Amino acid sequence: MAGRELSRLTGALREVLTAELGPLGDPPRRPELLAGRLVVVPGRETVAPKDFPLDALLHKIVMARDRLRLVEAVINSADGLDDLDRLRLHLRLTRAQQALGALAGLLQP
Repeated sequence: MAGRELSRLTGALREVLTAELGPLGDPPRRPELLAGRLVVVPGRETVAPKDFPLDALLHKIVMARDRLRLVEAVINSADGLDDLDRLRLHLRLTRAQQALGALAGLLQP
């Protein structure tokens, strides 16, 4: 499969995934939630609870997704990968992006 055909296939897959799962872009922000904090309470009483600002958590999610996009660009330009390996890596990247999108989506209205 030539590079142009793979690019068209990748675009078609993105269209199908977006149609089925919704947009994978950054979710709209809700300022009233981002001013809050996430409190993690461990199951053991000997471990202290930890809290995080929601805006910092969302920023880390967005930065992780940006880094995954960079990895995708590296995969696309790698010469040593055959098409099947490239497709497998793209599927894993898509799943990771979806998981991060779902986590960020908890802050959607």
